[in-house]
Amino acid sequence: QLEELAQDAFCLDNCAIHIQRIFKRELNVDISVEDIKRDIERLYSKGKYDSKSICKVFNLSNVGSVSSIISLLLSL
Repeated sequence: QLEELAQDAFCLDNCAIHIQRIFKRELNVDISVEDIKRDIERLYSKGKYDSKSICKVFNLSNVGSVSSIISLLLSL
């Protein structure tokens, strides 16, 4: 039961939805879930989850707290 809940909570779709909410709340940036999923897939394909790579993929500049949150979501 717990494993199923964890898989549901941290599936790619739900992860992208959480990231979308963070962008809207913290940066007032509208980005589609599909764009976020595409960018996450780019990060996974490169195997880089550091703040610099995340900022580059999502076109962010000097947004350490948001990239840290995204990094945490991607590491789960």
